[in-house]
Amino acid sequence: MNEFQALLAAAAELRAARRRALLATIVRTRGSTYRRPGARLLLDENGWRAGTVSGGCLEAELLESAWQRVTANGGRPVALEYDTVRDGDLLWGHGSGCGGAATVLLEFLPPEAPADVLTFLADCRARRQGAAVMTVVRSDDEELPVGERLGLAADGRAELGNHRRLLPGARAALRAQRSRSVALDGAGEDAVEAFAEYVPPPPALVIFGTGHDAVPVVRLARSLGWRVTVGGRRGTHGAAQTLAALADDFQSAAAVAEAVQADTLALVMTHHYLEDLSLLQTLIQRAPRYLGLLGPAARRDRLLRDLRKLMPAATALPLPRLHAPAGLDLGAESPEEIALSIVAEMQAVLAGRVGGSLCVSQQPIHPPAAETRALDEPEECGSAAA
Repeated sequence: MNEFQALLAAAAELRAARRRALLATIVRTRGSTYRRPGARLLLDENGWRAGTVSGGCLEAELLESAWQRVTANGGRPVALEYDTVRDGDLLWGHGSGCGGAATVLLEFLPPEAPADVLTFLADCRARRQGAAVMTVVRSDDEELPVGERLGLAADGRAELGNHRRLLPGARAALRAQRSRSVALDGAGEDAVEAFAEYVPPPPALVIFGTGHDAVPVVRLARSLGWRVTVGGRRGTHGAAQTLAALADDFQSAAAVAEAVQADTLALVMTHHYLEDLSLLQTLIQRAPRYLGLLGPAARRDRLLRDLRKLMPAATALPLPRLHAPAGLDLGAESPEEIALSIVAEMQAVLAGRVGGSLCVSQQPIHPPAAETRALDEPEECGSAAA
């Protein structure tokens, strides 16, 4: 269970017990911060329940004062900025030293509410859909107060809120598949500002093979919140039985291969040459986002030679999509270490990174926070929304 799943589970538990909760969400950042917009923390009357919004310094402040701040605002949501940039900032200066600022939206989640943002996101996740959530974070407009929302699922259904002025921003976030701040009524101090948050569906990983070395891969991927399907022969004992219990789904390898899509992560580890050859024939044509193959380079080269004989019409195979041997160079030896190297490589692909050491990287750890844009302002060239 990853952080987001733990947060959804804690919220469901509080809702079932009809206990009020307080949700803190980072909706804007400036400079260097530990967490990015969209990070959440859930509290109840007794304190922390799930999630994080910093390395610990913000949590201490929120545990101390968040409940009182929303209560003092009449129970209405309130957006507060916690600044690490200013010299002498006591809250952050001793605890972080990151040199950034974070705007945090604080809101009650009353148990009697018919729907809230966490319920909406949990429903979208259960349907394996991406979602966009528009949240007003600065406003003097009584029609769009701070904390007002609209949630839009990837299938186009607006299931949270009904303010039509928020709909274009949610649609834009879905198209771009990225989060950003949006000025609804133009730039300047009088603008209504909203946080357009894109929440992707959980990554889908398919693993072909039922050996013991597949078990730590499934366990690690599931701990990250990924949806895992195993393709292979079922068994009544050994690793196959363990994998059937761990995975979200277990089907025949042929059925799983035919269901692979462009956004799928696929890993071939059957340890049977002819099975791998047959699977690669199907998978290379389906061009998944990640295609990994277990085994040494010499075995890979032999498989590719045989593939070219079986697929003479293919003038060029999409080899950049084939990660073989699968995994990052971590010096892995044990099944658990190999699983870590493979899943780490998949995460790098999902994030558009190469998987090198941060200490030598010229890129920022996190992508730069998107600047506030007017709704009619286009995205940068090359983005999904362009």
